[in-house]
Amino acid sequence: MQKQNFKVREAVPSDLDGCTQVYCQGWIDGLSSFQPMEWIESINSTRRETLQKSIATNPGKLSPRGHIQMVATTETLNDDNSKSEKVVGVVLLGPNRFPEEYPGFEYELQGLFVDASMRGCGVPLEMIREGVRLMQWQPDTGMLLHVFELNARAVRFYTKSGARIAFKENTTKYAGIDRVVYVMAWDDVTKI
Repeated sequence: MQKQNFKVREAVPSDLDGCTQVYCQGWIDGLSSFQPMEWIESINSTRRETLQKSIATNPGKLSPRGHIQMVATTETLNDDNSKSEKVVGVVLLGPNRFPEEYPGFEYELQGLFVDASMRGCGVPLEMIREGVRLMQWQPDTGMLLHVFELNARAVRFYTKSGARIAFKENTTKYAGIDRVVYVMAWDDVTKI
C-alpha cells in the first residue's frame, strides 16, 4: 500500500461533521454484515450529538465527560485551489465506563474508526498513542474496549496491536440478537 500522509491531533468543534461521517461509516463498514441495518442507523442517528459532547471546547483539556477525542486528517485541495483538512480517522478515549464489571482497567477505548482510504496506513495506532500521551496516562495503566467477535478485522487489528481477550460475553443487548462480545485489553497503555 502506498504511504499516505496524515497528521494526528486533538479534535476541535469544527471537526464535528467529519468525525460524525467517519464514525457512522465505520459502524456501517464494521457491523452491517452481521447486525441489522435498522439498528445501525438508529445508533448513527444520534452519533453527532454524542460526539459533540466528547469534543473538548478548549484544546488540551478533557471534554466535560472526561474524554479526549483524537482525529487523523489529510490535506485536501478545494475547487478554488485552497487547502483544507479532511477528517479520516477518529478515536474516543476516556475512563472505564464499567469499573465494577471490569476492575483493573482505568481507561476505555470507546470508539475507533478510520476512513476506508486510510486503512493499513498506521492511523489508528497513532491516534491512540497521541491520545495516551496527551492524557499523560502512566505505565502499567490498563485500557479495555468492546468488540463483536464477528468483527474479525477489528479483532485482528487489536490483537496485532497487543490487546488480549480479557473477557468473553454472550449478550442480546445489541438489537436483541444473541452475539458474543469480546472485552479486549492492554495492560499497559504506554506499550500500544
